[in-house]
Amino acid sequence: MKNHDGNEISLYDWQKECLEKWHENNCRGIINVATGAGKTILALAAVKTLEEKLYKSYRNICLKVKIIVPKIFLAGQWLKALTDILNVRRDEIGLYYGKLKETETRKYMIYVLNSARYSVSTHILNDHKNNCHIMLICDECHHFGSTENSKIFDFMPYIDNSRFYSLGLSATPDLNNPALSKCLGDEIYKYGFDMAVKTGVVSDYNVFNISLDFSSDESDEYNILTDRLNMFITNIIKLKPYLKKYKKDKFYTELKKLAAAGLGKISAYASSTLVTLYRRKEIVYLAQSRIFCTEELIKKLPNNKIIVFAERISAVDELYDRLRKSGANINVGKYHSEMGDEARKLALERYKNGEINVLLSCRALDEGLNVPETDTGIIMSSTGSIRQRIQRIGRVLRKNNSSRIKSIYYMYIGSSFDYVEECEIIPKENNQSFNLRYDFNKNDFFNDEYDSLCEIVINQLTKNKTPSNIIDEVKNNFKIGVIQSDWQLSESKCRVKIEKSVNAAEKNYWICMLKLAEKNRCIN
Repeated sequence: MKNHDGNEISLYDWQKECLEKWHENNCRGIINVATGAGKTILALAAVKTLEEKLYKSYRNICLKVKIIVPKIFLAGQWLKALTDILNVRRDEIGLYYGKLKETETRKYMIYVLNSARYSVSTHILNDHKNNCHIMLICDECHHFGSTENSKIFDFMPYIDNSRFYSLGLSATPDLNNPALSKCLGDEIYKYGFDMAVKTGVVSDYNVFNISLDFSSDESDEYNILTDRLNMFITNIIKLKPYLKKYKKDKFYTELKKLAAAGLGKISAYASSTLVTLYRRKEIVYLAQSRIFCTEELIKKLPNNKIIVFAERISAVDELYDRLRKSGANINVGKYHSEMGDEARKLALERYKNGEINVLLSCRALDEGLNVPETDTGIIMSSTGSIRQRIQRIGRVLRKNNSSRIKSIYYMYIGSSFDYVEECEIIPKENNQSFNLRYDFNKNDFFNDEYDSLCEIVINQLTKNKTPSNIIDEVKNNFKIGVIQSDWQLSESKCRVKIEKSVNAAEKNYWICMLKLAEKNRCIN
Protein backbone atom coordinates (compact mmCIF):
# COMPACT_ATOMS: atom_id res chain seq x y z
CA MET A 1 0.00 0.00 0.00
CA LYS A 2 1.27 3.50 -0.88
CA ASN A 3 0.67 6.90 0.70
CA HIS A 4 -0.45 10.04 -1.16
CA ASP A 5 3.12 10.66 -2.41
CA GLY A 6 3.48 7.15 -3.78
CA ASN A 7 5.77 5.89 -1.02
CA GLU A 8 5.22 2.36 0.23
CA ILE A 9 3.62 1.82 3.66
CA SER A 10 4.48 -1.58 5.04
CA LEU A 11 1.79 -3.47 6.92
CA TYR A 12 1.93 -6.43 9.30
CA ASP A 13 0.17 -9.60 8.20
CA TRP A 14 -2.54 -9.03 10.81
CA GLN A 15 -3.22 -5.56 9.40
CA LYS A 16 -3.60 -6.95 5.86
CA GLU A 17 -5.93 -9.69 7.13
CA CYS A 18 -7.94 -7.18 9.16
CA LEU A 19 -8.34 -4.88 6.14
CA GLU A 20 -9.72 -7.77 4.11
CA LYS A 21 -12.26 -8.54 6.86
CA TRP A 22 -13.26 -4.88 7.02
CA HIS A 23 -13.84 -4.64 3.27
CA GLU A 24 -15.74 -7.94 3.28
CA ASN A 25 -18.01 -6.41 5.95
CA ASN A 26 -18.86 -3.44 3.71
CA CYS A 27 -16.22 -1.27 5.41
CA ARG A 28 -17.93 -1.36 8.80
CA GLY A 29 -16.89 -2.83 12.13
CA ILE A 30 -14.94 -2.70 15.38
CA ILE A 31 -11.42 -4.10 15.71
CA ASN A 32 -10.10 -5.35 19.04
CA VAL A 33 -6.33 -4.89 18.89
CA ALA A 34 -3.61 -5.02 21.55
CA THR A 35 -2.18 -1.65 22.53
CA GLY A 36 1.01 -0.96 20.60
CA ALA A 37 0.24 -3.39 17.77
CA GLY A 38 -0.43 -0.68 15.15
CA LYS A 39 -4.14 0.14 15.09
CA THR A 40 -3.54 3.74 13.94
CA ILE A 41 -1.64 2.59 10.85
CA LEU A 42 -4.38 0.02 10.25
CA ALA A 43 -6.96 2.84 10.28
CA LEU A 44 -4.91 4.96 7.88
CA ALA A 45 -4.58 1.95 5.58
CA ALA A 46 -8.37 1.55 5.74
CA VAL A 47 -8.78 5.17 4.63
CA LYS A 48 -6.32 4.72 1.77
CA THR A 49 -7.78 1.43 0.50
CA LEU A 50 -11.34 2.81 0.76
CA GLU A 51 -10.30 5.81 -1.36
CA GLU A 52 -8.80 3.50 -3.98
CA LYS A 53 -11.94 1.36 -4.00
CA LEU A 54 -14.25 4.36 -4.37
CA TYR A 55 -12.18 6.02 -7.10
CA LYS A 56 -12.54 2.89 -9.19
CA SER A 57 -16.34 2.99 -8.89
CA TYR A 58 -17.18 6.70 -8.97
CA ARG A 59 -16.12 9.84 -10.79
CA ASN A 60 -15.36 13.03 -8.88
CA ILE A 61 -15.66 11.17 -5.61
CA CYS A 62 -16.00 13.18 -2.40
CA LEU A 63 -14.83 11.23 0.69
CA LYS A 64 -14.87 12.96 4.08
CA VAL A 65 -12.99 11.31 6.97
CA LYS A 66 -14.17 12.06 10.51
CA ILE A 67 -11.84 10.94 13.32
CA ILE A 68 -13.15 11.19 16.88
CA VAL A 69 -10.86 10.74 19.92
CA PRO A 70 -11.61 10.93 23.66
CA LYS A 71 -8.67 13.20 24.64
CA ILE A 72 -6.88 16.21 23.19
CA PHE A 73 -3.41 14.65 23.06
CA LEU A 74 -4.82 11.89 20.83
CA ALA A 75 -5.93 14.55 18.34
CA GLY A 76 -2.31 15.66 18.10
CA GLN A 77 -1.15 12.08 17.55
CA TRP A 78 -3.67 11.58 14.73
CA LEU A 79 -2.65 14.88 13.12
CA LYS A 80 0.98 13.73 13.14
CA ALA A 81 0.03 10.30 11.77
CA LEU A 82 -1.94 11.80 8.87
CA THR A 83 0.88 14.16 7.92
CA ASP A 84 3.82 11.81 8.54
CA ILE A 85 2.40 8.49 7.30
CA LEU A 86 -0.17 9.42 4.64
CA ASN A 87 1.60 12.71 3.74
CA VAL A 88 -1.68 14.63 3.97
CA ARG A 89 -1.21 18.40 3.72
CA ARG A 90 -1.93 20.29 6.94
CA ASP A 91 -4.49 22.52 5.22
CA GLU A 92 -6.54 19.41 4.38
CA ILE A 93 -6.90 18.57 8.09
CA GLY A 94 -9.22 20.34 10.52
CA LEU A 95 -8.96 20.17 14.33
CA TYR A 96 -12.18 20.65 16.28
CA TYR A 97 -12.12 20.92 20.07
CA GLY A 98 -12.35 23.56 22.80
CA LYS A 99 -11.71 27.02 21.33
CA LEU A 100 -9.89 25.52 18.34
CA LYS A 101 -12.57 24.94 15.72
CA GLU A 102 -11.09 24.87 12.25
CA THR A 103 -13.24 24.84 9.10
CA GLU A 104 -15.35 21.69 9.25
CA THR A 105 -15.52 21.27 5.46
CA ARG A 106 -11.96 19.93 5.23
CA LYS A 107 -11.47 16.40 3.96
CA TYR A 108 -10.01 15.16 7.27
CA MET A 109 -11.60 16.34 10.51
CA ILE A 110 -10.28 15.36 13.94
CA TYR A 111 -12.69 15.90 16.83
CA VAL A 112 -12.31 15.50 20.59
CA LEU A 113 -15.31 13.68 22.00
CA ASN A 114 -16.56 16.41 24.36
CA SER A 115 -16.75 18.87 21.46
CA ALA A 116 -17.96 16.28 18.96
CA ARG A 117 -21.11 15.32 20.88
CA TYR A 118 -23.13 18.23 19.57
CA SER A 119 -21.26 19.06 16.36
CA VAL A 120 -20.20 15.99 14.46
CA SER A 121 -23.75 14.87 13.55
CA THR A 122 -24.48 18.27 12.02
CA HIS A 123 -21.22 18.22 10.08
CA ILE A 124 -21.82 14.69 8.80
CA LEU A 125 -25.37 15.53 7.71
CA ASN A 126 -24.10 18.62 5.86
CA ASP A 127 -21.51 16.49 4.04
CA HIS A 128 -24.18 13.92 3.28
CA LYS A 129 -26.44 16.58 1.69
CA ASN A 130 -23.50 17.46 -0.55
CA ASN A 131 -23.40 13.85 -1.79
CA CYS A 132 -20.14 13.04 -0.01
CA HIS A 133 -19.19 9.59 1.18
CA ILE A 134 -18.31 9.59 4.89
CA MET A 135 -15.86 7.47 6.87
CA LEU A 136 -16.13 7.66 10.66
CA ILE A 137 -13.17 6.49 12.78
CA CYS A 138 -13.78 6.23 16.55
CA ASP A 139 -10.52 5.81 18.44
CA GLU A 140 -10.71 4.19 21.90
CA CYS A 141 -14.35 3.56 21.00
CA HIS A 142 -15.21 1.97 24.37
CA HIS A 143 -15.70 5.59 25.54
CA PHE A 144 -18.46 6.27 23.04
CA GLY A 145 -21.34 4.16 24.33
CA SER A 146 -22.67 6.25 27.23
CA THR A 147 -25.94 8.16 26.90
CA GLU A 148 -24.15 11.50 26.45
CA ASN A 149 -21.26 10.34 24.27
CA SER A 150 -23.46 8.30 21.94
CA LYS A 151 -25.08 11.57 20.81
CA ILE A 152 -22.31 11.72 18.21
CA PHE A 153 -24.29 9.00 16.40
CA ASP A 154 -27.53 11.04 16.17
CA PHE A 155 -27.02 11.38 12.41
CA MET A 156 -27.53 7.65 11.78
CA PRO A 157 -31.30 7.60 10.98
CA TYR A 158 -30.90 10.34 8.35
CA ILE A 159 -28.10 9.11 6.12
CA ASP A 160 -27.74 6.69 3.25
CA ASN A 161 -25.81 3.67 4.57
CA SER A 162 -24.40 3.00 1.11
CA ARG A 163 -22.28 6.14 1.50
CA PHE A 164 -21.29 5.60 5.14
CA TYR A 165 -18.28 3.63 6.43
CA SER A 166 -17.13 3.13 10.01
CA LEU A 167 -14.21 1.80 12.00
CA GLY A 168 -14.07 1.43 15.79
CA LEU A 169 -10.64 1.01 17.40
CA SER A 170 -9.96 -0.28 20.90
CA ALA A 171 -7.80 -2.69 22.87
CA THR A 172 -10.79 -3.11 25.20
CA PRO A 173 -14.03 -2.57 23.25
CA ASP A 174 -17.46 -2.60 24.90
CA LEU A 175 -19.00 -5.33 22.77
CA ASN A 176 -22.35 -5.40 24.56
CA ASN A 177 -23.24 -1.78 23.85
CA PRO A 178 -26.03 -1.46 21.24
CA ALA A 179 -25.18 2.19 20.54
CA LEU A 180 -21.72 1.20 19.33
CA SER A 181 -22.73 -1.85 17.31
CA LYS A 182 -25.59 0.04 15.61
CA CYS A 183 -23.29 2.73 14.26
CA LEU A 184 -19.84 1.16 14.06
CA GLY A 185 -20.85 -2.47 13.49
CA ASP A 186 -19.91 -5.64 15.34
CA GLU A 187 -16.41 -6.76 16.26
CA ILE A 188 -14.92 -8.10 13.03
CA TYR A 189 -11.34 -8.78 14.10
CA LYS A 190 -9.43 -9.51 17.29
CA TYR A 191 -5.68 -9.41 17.73
CA GLY A 192 -4.71 -9.79 21.39
CA PHE A 193 -1.43 -9.68 23.28
CA ASP A 194 -0.88 -13.42 22.89
CA MET A 195 -0.90 -13.23 19.10
CA ALA A 196 0.98 -9.91 19.02
CA VAL A 197 3.81 -11.42 21.07
CA LYS A 198 3.82 -14.69 19.11
CA THR A 199 4.13 -12.86 15.78
CA GLY A 200 6.68 -10.35 17.05
CA VAL A 201 4.47 -7.28 16.63
CA VAL A 202 4.91 -6.30 20.28
CA SER A 203 7.81 -7.19 22.52
CA ASP A 204 8.17 -10.45 24.40
CA TYR A 205 7.78 -9.95 28.13
CA ASN A 206 7.97 -11.47 31.59
CA VAL A 207 5.47 -10.84 34.37
CA PHE A 208 6.53 -10.73 38.02
CA ASN A 209 3.57 -10.94 40.42
CA ILE A 210 4.73 -9.57 43.78
CA SER A 211 2.80 -10.43 46.93
CA LEU A 212 2.84 -7.70 49.60
CA ASP A 213 1.57 -7.53 53.17
CA PHE A 214 -0.23 -4.84 55.10
CA SER A 215 1.42 -3.43 58.18
CA SER A 216 -0.29 -4.59 61.37
CA ASP A 217 -2.09 -1.24 61.72
CA GLU A 218 -3.25 -1.32 58.09
CA SER A 219 -4.45 -4.90 58.47
CA ASP A 220 -6.42 -4.07 61.62
CA GLU A 221 -8.10 -1.08 59.99
CA TYR A 222 -8.86 -3.05 56.83
CA ASN A 223 -10.53 -5.84 58.83
CA ILE A 224 -12.59 -3.38 60.88
CA LEU A 225 -13.83 -1.72 57.68
CA THR A 226 -14.55 -5.12 56.12
CA ASP A 227 -16.76 -6.10 59.08
CA ARG A 228 -18.54 -2.75 58.86
CA LEU A 229 -18.99 -3.14 55.09
CA ASN A 230 -20.50 -6.61 55.48
CA MET A 231 -22.95 -5.25 58.06
CA PHE A 232 -24.10 -2.42 55.75
CA ILE A 233 -24.46 -4.80 52.79
CA THR A 234 -26.51 -7.26 54.87
CA ASN A 235 -28.83 -4.47 56.02
CA ILE A 236 -29.39 -2.99 52.59
CA ILE A 237 -30.05 -6.42 51.01
CA LYS A 238 -32.75 -6.99 53.64
CA LEU A 239 -34.40 -3.76 52.47
CA LYS A 240 -33.71 -4.37 48.76
CA PRO A 241 -33.50 -8.17 48.21
CA TYR A 242 -33.08 -7.83 44.42
CA LEU A 243 -29.53 -6.51 45.02
CA LYS A 244 -28.44 -10.03 45.99
CA LYS A 245 -28.50 -11.22 42.38
CA TYR A 246 -26.09 -8.52 41.15
CA LYS A 247 -22.37 -9.08 40.74
CA LYS A 248 -19.83 -6.60 42.09
CA ASP A 249 -19.81 -3.86 39.41
CA LYS A 250 -23.57 -3.86 38.90
CA PHE A 251 -24.14 -4.06 42.66
CA TYR A 252 -22.14 -0.89 43.33
CA THR A 253 -23.73 0.91 40.38
CA GLU A 254 -27.13 0.23 41.95
CA LEU A 255 -25.84 1.42 45.33
CA LYS A 256 -24.88 4.78 43.80
CA LYS A 257 -28.38 5.15 42.39
CA LEU A 258 -29.97 4.31 45.75
CA ALA A 259 -27.63 6.67 47.61
CA ALA A 260 -28.74 9.56 45.39
CA ALA A 261 -32.45 8.67 45.45
CA GLY A 262 -33.39 10.26 48.80
CA LEU A 263 -35.04 7.09 50.18
CA GLY A 264 -34.33 7.61 53.88
CA LYS A 265 -32.81 4.55 55.57
CA ILE A 266 -32.13 2.81 52.23
CA SER A 267 -30.16 5.76 50.88
CA ALA A 268 -28.31 6.12 54.20
CA TYR A 269 -27.19 2.46 54.12
CA ALA A 270 -26.18 2.80 50.45
CA SER A 271 -24.13 5.93 51.19
CA SER A 272 -22.47 4.32 54.22
CA THR A 273 -21.59 1.26 52.15
CA LEU A 274 -19.97 3.36 49.43
CA VAL A 275 -18.02 5.51 51.91
CA THR A 276 -16.73 2.42 53.73
CA LEU A 277 -15.76 0.78 50.46
CA TYR A 278 -13.82 3.89 49.41
CA ARG A 279 -11.97 4.04 52.74
CA ARG A 280 -11.07 0.38 52.45
CA LYS A 281 -9.73 0.89 48.91
CA GLU A 282 -7.57 3.75 50.17
CA ILE A 283 -5.87 1.40 52.61
CA VAL A 284 -5.14 -1.00 49.75
CA TYR A 285 -3.88 1.67 47.34
CA LEU A 286 -1.77 3.53 49.91
CA ALA A 287 -0.24 0.55 51.74
CA GLN A 288 3.27 1.53 52.76
CA SER A 289 4.72 -1.74 51.47
CA ARG A 290 3.93 -0.57 47.92
CA ILE A 291 6.13 2.51 48.29
CA PHE A 292 9.05 0.61 49.85
CA CYS A 293 8.78 -2.32 47.43
CA THR A 294 8.74 -0.02 44.38
CA GLU A 295 11.68 1.99 45.69
CA GLU A 296 13.71 -1.16 46.22
CA LEU A 297 12.81 -2.51 42.77
CA ILE A 298 13.97 0.72 41.11
CA LYS A 299 17.25 0.62 43.03
CA LYS A 300 17.84 -2.97 41.86
CA LEU A 301 17.13 -2.00 38.22
CA PRO A 302 19.43 1.02 37.85
CA ASN A 303 19.91 0.89 34.07
CA ASN A 304 16.31 0.17 33.08
CA LYS A 305 13.85 2.58 31.46
CA ILE A 306 10.99 2.33 33.97
CA ILE A 307 7.42 3.59 34.13
CA VAL A 308 5.60 3.24 37.45
CA PHE A 309 1.79 3.18 37.42
CA ALA A 310 -0.12 4.13 40.59
CA GLU A 311 -3.70 4.83 41.62
CA ARG A 312 -3.14 7.81 43.91
CA ILE A 313 -1.21 11.02 43.31
CA SER A 314 -0.14 11.16 46.96
CA ALA A 315 1.64 7.80 46.51
CA VAL A 316 3.45 9.11 43.41
CA ASP A 317 4.55 12.25 45.24
CA GLU A 318 5.78 10.28 48.27
CA LEU A 319 7.76 7.83 46.12
CA TYR A 320 9.19 10.71 44.08
CA ASP A 321 10.46 12.44 47.24
CA ARG A 322 11.92 9.20 48.64
CA LEU A 323 13.82 8.44 45.43
CA ARG A 324 15.16 11.99 45.18
CA LYS A 325 16.41 11.84 48.77
CA SER A 326 17.69 8.24 48.65
CA GLY A 327 21.21 9.13 47.53
CA ALA A 328 21.01 6.31 44.98
CA ASN A 329 21.63 8.65 42.01
CA ILE A 330 18.26 7.80 40.44
CA ASN A 331 17.05 10.14 37.70
CA VAL A 332 13.31 10.32 38.31
CA GLY A 333 10.38 12.38 37.05
CA LYS A 334 6.62 12.33 37.60
CA TYR A 335 3.51 12.74 35.44
CA HIS A 336 0.00 13.24 36.83
CA SER A 337 -3.12 15.37 36.47
CA GLU A 338 -2.25 17.89 39.20
CA MET A 339 0.77 19.02 37.19
CA GLY A 340 0.39 21.64 34.47
CA ASP A 341 0.40 20.74 30.78
CA GLU A 342 3.92 22.10 30.25
CA ALA A 343 5.28 20.23 33.28
CA ARG A 344 3.82 16.95 32.02
CA LYS A 345 5.11 17.58 28.51
CA LEU A 346 8.58 18.32 29.88
CA ALA A 347 8.57 15.14 31.99
CA LEU A 348 7.79 13.01 28.91
CA GLU A 349 10.45 14.81 26.88
CA ARG A 350 13.09 14.27 29.60
CA TYR A 351 12.12 10.59 29.75
CA LYS A 352 12.31 10.30 25.97
CA ASN A 353 15.78 11.85 25.67
CA GLY A 354 17.19 9.83 28.58
CA GLU A 355 17.64 12.72 31.00
CA ILE A 356 15.51 10.68 33.41
CA ASN A 357 15.08 6.91 33.27
CA VAL A 358 12.25 6.53 35.81
CA LEU A 359 8.81 8.07 35.26
CA LEU A 360 6.17 7.89 38.02
CA SER A 361 2.57 8.25 36.84
CA CYS A 362 -0.95 8.21 38.22
CA ARG A 363 -3.54 7.09 35.62
CA ALA A 364 -2.55 9.87 33.20
CA LEU A 365 -0.53 7.40 31.08
CA ASP A 366 -3.14 4.65 31.16
CA GLU A 367 -4.69 5.16 27.76
CA GLY A 368 -3.84 6.28 24.27
CA LEU A 369 -0.67 8.29 24.84
CA ASN A 370 2.34 7.08 22.86
CA VAL A 371 4.90 7.05 25.64
CA PRO A 372 8.64 6.94 24.86
CA GLU A 373 10.60 3.69 24.63
CA THR A 374 10.33 1.68 27.84
CA ASP A 375 11.58 -1.73 28.94
CA THR A 376 10.10 -2.05 32.44
CA GLY A 377 6.65 -1.37 33.85
CA ILE A 378 5.98 -1.37 37.60
CA ILE A 379 2.29 -1.47 38.49
CA MET A 380 2.46 -0.23 42.05
CA SER A 381 -1.32 -0.33 42.41
CA SER A 382 -4.18 -1.19 40.10
CA THR A 383 -7.96 -1.30 40.04
CA GLY A 384 -9.81 -4.49 39.15
CA SER A 385 -10.37 -3.11 35.63
CA ILE A 386 -9.14 -5.47 32.93
CA ARG A 387 -9.26 -2.49 30.57
CA GLN A 388 -6.80 -0.57 32.73
CA ARG A 389 -4.44 -3.53 32.97
CA ILE A 390 -4.34 -4.02 29.22
CA GLN A 391 -3.76 -0.32 28.59
CA ARG A 392 -0.92 -0.17 31.11
CA ILE A 393 0.81 -3.27 29.78
CA GLY A 394 0.49 -1.86 26.27
CA ARG A 395 2.36 1.30 27.29
CA VAL A 396 5.41 -0.88 27.98
CA LEU A 397 5.22 -3.51 25.24
CA ARG A 398 5.46 -1.28 22.20
CA LYS A 399 8.10 -2.65 19.86
CA ASN A 400 11.51 -0.97 19.81
CA ASN A 401 14.99 -1.72 18.51
CA SER A 402 16.10 -3.56 21.64
CA SER A 403 16.16 -7.36 21.72
CA ARG A 404 15.77 -7.25 25.48
CA ILE A 405 12.78 -9.06 26.97
CA LYS A 406 10.56 -6.54 28.72
CA SER A 407 9.40 -6.86 32.31
CA ILE A 408 6.09 -6.10 34.05
CA TYR A 409 6.10 -6.02 37.86
CA TYR A 410 2.64 -6.19 39.41
CA MET A 411 2.06 -5.69 43.15
CA TYR A 412 -0.92 -6.95 45.07
CA ILE A 413 -1.80 -7.20 48.75
CA GLY A 414 -1.97 -10.72 50.13
CA SER A 415 -2.49 -13.96 48.23
CA SER A 416 -6.27 -14.20 48.53
CA PHE A 417 -9.24 -12.31 47.18
CA ASP A 418 -9.97 -11.03 50.69
CA TYR A 419 -7.81 -8.06 49.84
CA VAL A 420 -9.81 -7.17 46.70
CA GLU A 421 -6.87 -7.55 44.34
CA GLU A 422 -6.14 -10.37 41.95
CA CYS A 423 -2.83 -12.16 42.33
CA GLU A 424 -2.05 -12.01 38.60
CA ILE A 425 -2.25 -8.95 36.38
CA ILE A 426 -2.81 -10.98 33.24
CA PRO A 427 -3.32 -14.70 32.62
CA LYS A 428 -0.20 -16.48 31.40
CA GLU A 429 -0.10 -16.68 27.61
CA ASN A 430 3.26 -16.51 25.84
CA ASN A 431 4.91 -14.65 28.66
CA GLN A 432 6.86 -16.21 31.50
CA SER A 433 5.29 -15.58 34.87
CA PHE A 434 7.12 -15.47 38.22
CA ASN A 435 5.66 -15.24 41.72
CA LEU A 436 7.64 -13.15 44.19
CA ARG A 437 7.13 -12.08 47.80
CA TYR A 438 8.32 -8.79 49.23
CA ASP A 439 9.21 -8.78 52.92
CA PHE A 440 8.55 -5.29 54.27
CA ASN A 441 10.67 -5.84 57.41
CA LYS A 442 13.68 -7.27 55.56
CA ASN A 443 13.20 -4.98 52.54
CA ASP A 444 13.93 -7.92 50.27
CA PHE A 445 12.37 -10.20 47.64
CA PHE A 446 11.86 -13.96 47.70
CA ASN A 447 10.99 -16.64 45.16
CA ASP A 448 10.70 -20.16 46.55
CA GLU A 449 12.04 -21.98 43.48
CA TYR A 450 14.85 -19.49 42.92
CA ASP A 451 15.79 -19.39 46.60
CA SER A 452 16.07 -23.20 46.70
CA LEU A 453 18.54 -23.16 43.79
CA CYS A 454 20.55 -20.39 45.45
CA GLU A 455 20.73 -22.36 48.69
CA ILE A 456 22.08 -25.43 46.84
CA VAL A 457 24.82 -23.34 45.20
CA ILE A 458 25.78 -21.57 48.45
CA ASN A 459 25.93 -24.90 50.32
CA GLN A 460 28.17 -26.35 47.62
CA LEU A 461 30.51 -23.34 47.78
CA THR A 462 30.66 -23.61 51.57
CA LYS A 463 31.36 -27.34 51.36
CA ASN A 464 34.22 -26.60 48.94
CA LYS A 465 35.66 -24.11 51.47
CA THR A 466 35.23 -21.14 49.12
CA PRO A 467 36.53 -17.89 50.71
CA SER A 468 33.86 -15.98 52.59
CA ASN A 469 34.32 -12.79 50.51
CA ILE A 470 33.49 -14.72 47.32
CA ILE A 471 30.44 -16.32 48.97
CA ASP A 472 29.26 -12.86 50.08
CA GLU A 473 29.60 -11.56 46.51
CA VAL A 474 27.64 -14.57 45.19
CA LYS A 475 24.88 -13.89 47.73
CA ASN A 476 24.71 -10.24 46.64
CA ASN A 477 24.38 -11.27 43.00
CA PHE A 478 21.65 -13.73 43.93
CA LYS A 479 19.76 -10.88 45.63
CA ILE A 480 19.90 -8.94 42.36
CA GLY A 481 18.88 -11.96 40.28
CA VAL A 482 15.73 -12.79 42.23
CA ILE A 483 13.76 -9.99 40.53
CA GLN A 484 15.00 -10.98 37.06
CA SER A 485 14.38 -13.95 34.79
CA ASP A 486 18.08 -14.44 33.97
CA TRP A 487 18.30 -17.65 36.01
CA GLN A 488 15.88 -19.25 33.54
CA LEU A 489 18.25 -18.77 30.60
CA SER A 490 20.08 -21.73 29.09
CA GLU A 491 23.68 -22.40 30.09
CA SER A 492 24.88 -21.51 26.60
CA LYS A 493 23.17 -18.11 26.73
CA CYS A 494 24.69 -17.42 30.14
CA ARG A 495 28.15 -18.19 28.74
CA VAL A 496 27.56 -15.75 25.89
CA LYS A 497 26.60 -13.11 28.46
CA ILE A 498 29.80 -13.83 30.40
CA GLU A 499 31.90 -13.36 27.26
CA LYS A 500 30.16 -10.09 26.40
CA SER A 501 30.36 -8.61 29.91
CA VAL A 502 31.88 -5.13 29.96
CA ASN A 503 33.21 -5.19 33.53
CA ALA A 504 34.06 -7.57 36.37
CA ALA A 505 30.80 -6.96 38.28
CA GLU A 506 28.67 -7.86 35.25
CA LYS A 507 30.81 -10.91 34.52
CA ASN A 508 30.51 -12.16 38.10
CA TYR A 509 26.74 -11.71 37.99
CA TRP A 510 26.44 -13.88 34.89
CA ILE A 511 28.77 -16.51 36.37
CA CYS A 512 26.29 -16.73 39.27
CA MET A 513 23.36 -17.04 36.85
CA LEU A 514 25.26 -19.80 35.02
CA LYS A 515 25.59 -21.72 38.30
CA LEU A 516 21.83 -21.47 38.84
CA ALA A 517 21.12 -22.52 35.25
CA GLU A 518 23.30 -25.61 35.74
CA LYS A 519 21.53 -26.55 38.98
CA ASN A 520 18.14 -25.89 37.40
CA ARG A 521 18.96 -28.28 34.55
CA CYS A 522 20.14 -30.99 36.96
CA ILE A 523 16.97 -30.76 39.03
CA ASN A 524 14.59 -30.66 36.08
